[in-house]
Amino acid sequence: MKILSRPYIINNQGVPTMIAIEETAEGTTQLQRLTKRMEVFVEPMRLQIIRILLEHGAMNVKELTAKIGKVVQSTVSRHLKVLHEAGYLRCTERGTSHFYAVEQTAIRQALGDLLAYTGLPQ
Repeated sequence: MKILSRPYIINNQGVPTMIAIEETAEGTTQLQRLTKRMEVFVEPMRLQIIRILLEHGAMNVKELTAKIGKVVQSTVSRHLKVLHEAGYLRCTERGTSHFYAVEQTAIRQALGDLLAYTGLPQ
């Protein structure tokens, strides 16, 4: 492990904590990997999709579009694709439809990694 820098963060007790950023063989830092995983959650509609799926269980794009309202199906499909490719949704086929459900473990892991990186207690 090569230490690139030693930035400081302030944890929830107001104590400065030093964190190290690792560089991998691919040249990608731990921070960059975490940022890539978290950027999926920046889009409000993706958070809305996750919330709806958690509340109602697996749904297809048509059902989700109706539940969200005032949005076209292609927009919902695009967000489902991003969430699925990031590993936050699983997709199962039923006949000709694809049903999406939340991968709760993957979301918990991503949030746990964020807390661990920032030094916040889990």
